[in-house]
This record gives sequence, structure tokens and C-alpha cells, in this order.
Amino acid sequence: IDELLGKRPFQSFKIYFSDGTSVVVKHPETVFLGINNFIHGTPVREGARILDHRNYYSYNQIVRIEELEPKEAQSV
Repeated sequence: IDELLGKRPFQSFKIYFSDGTSVVVKHPETVFLGINNFIHGTPVREGARILDHRNYYSYNQIVRIEELEPKEAQSV
């Protein structure tokens, strides 16, 4: 995740979890990495720097990560 967040130009990516859920990371500023988990925040509106809410995810629950094409990221 750290490598994808630092990639320039940034490319959105989707993280899939073992419970069948997933999250799309559209902006690197919305993710905060910890040792055992990470936080993904949802902005109040597209492009805003203020978060509406945040969710905590454990790394050990990740089953795969895929980079999204720009068109895919816009439709999510």
C-alpha cells in the first residue's frame, strides 16, 4: 500500500478484504498507515481535504489489491 500511495502520478487502487468487502483509494491523502492496520477516510465531497468519516482496516484481512484505470476510478 505504501508503494502505491507514493507512486507518481498517483493511480487509484482497490483493496479487497477476506469478508468480501472492498475499498477504493482515489487520493493518497485519505489513507494513513499504521503498523498493524490502516485508516481510510472519506472526504465530505470530492476533492475536499476534510474527512466525513474514517474506517480502520487490518492488513491481515487483505486478499488482493488492484490498480484501477482512470476511467474505472471515476465510475466507483
